[in-house]
Amino acid sequence: MRVIPAWRAGSRAGAKKAAAARYHRSHDAARHRSRRFRESGRHLGAVTTGMSWLGLAAGAKSFPFHCHSAEEELFVVLEGAGTLRLGDERHPLRPGHVVSRPAGTRIAHQFIAGLQGMTLLAYSTIDPSDIAFYPDSSKVKLRGLGVTLRVEPVDYWDGED
Repeated sequence: MRVIPAWRAGSRAGAKKAAAARYHRSHDAARHRSRRFRESGRHLGAVTTGMSWLGLAAGAKSFPFHCHSAEEELFVVLEGAGTLRLGDERHPLRPGHVVSRPAGTRIAHQFIAGLQGMTLLAYSTIDPSDIAFYPDSSKVKLRGLGVTLRVEPVDYWDGED
């Protein structure tokens, strides 16, 4: 059974929300034309696990370089080739390679497609208490709050005088 959210059923607030969603989708599409993404886990009703198909054009990046505090991820390279950026290291990838990213490692990761592009299957846990850190841009995403912030690294005792 498929339930249609109230905002899609024709309410005035729903129309505004739908228009905003269309704007963000078109804005994201213009910014990330080299990346195709389909969330099958959520579509099938999964609540605490996610599964996604990710197609990357040549040279495209999967997501910003990041690590998770509470979510575990598994990736399977289905087609093409590319590079796994893992902390300060880079690892070549080809079809059949499986990458595991346990939660709480503090080591960021990112996939970069090779010359023929790359297709990945991604599986993850979904934890509302997860915090994702993006070291290249000094951002933090608080999943449960739906908030992304830019942070400044400071010493533990900074401002505690």
